[in-house]
Amino acid sequence: TTPLFTAAAGVDVAIDAPTGQDVLMTLGDNAAANKFSILDSDSVEVFAVDSNGAMTFSSLVVTGALTQTAGVVSISEDNSANAVGLANGTTARAVSIASSAAAHTVAIGSATGAASLDLKAGTGNFTLDGAATTTYSLFASTTSGTVSIGGTAQTGTMTLGDSSGTNIVQLGSGEGATTVNIA
Repeated sequence: TTPLFTAAAGVDVAIDAPTGQDVLMTLGDNAAANKFSILDSDSVEVFAVDSNGAMTFSSLVVTGALTQTAGVVSISEDNSANAVGLANGTTARAVSIASSAAAHTVAIGSATGAASLDLKAGTGNFTLDGAATTTYSLFASTTSGTVSIGGTAQTGTMTLGDSSGTNIVQLGSGEGATTVNIA
């Protein structure tokens, strides 16, 4: 009976629809003012769907595929200090970010304050590549920082400008008073 149904202790509550039929619940508006809410035994909300379809979870575990097809995806934009992990499991997998044929703009990291960025590779090597006419700008905003290429005990070969085409290799070619030390 409405407005409240309470099952006796030790009895499950089940809503069973016949095959081919849906279970419908109608909320009191269509402007996100009302919601369908699931509470735990302490009356703490653990899941809610508002009348516009927005969902709120206290936590979410997806064991199958998760597909997002429209709208904005925001992850960890709540200003908390919680860690964010992506593909941190112990099984090797292919991880793709913006790797389709569309002209994506990808920004990773920040130049604000003490922000840092570590790019690392194991023995599988590291490749930085682009199209035939791509222009690469490295350290363009760095005016007083130090740029180091190669390790302090480097024993491998460092190659610069090793091309079969005609090219120009410039060292210290700016307008400042530059000292170039070679060997």
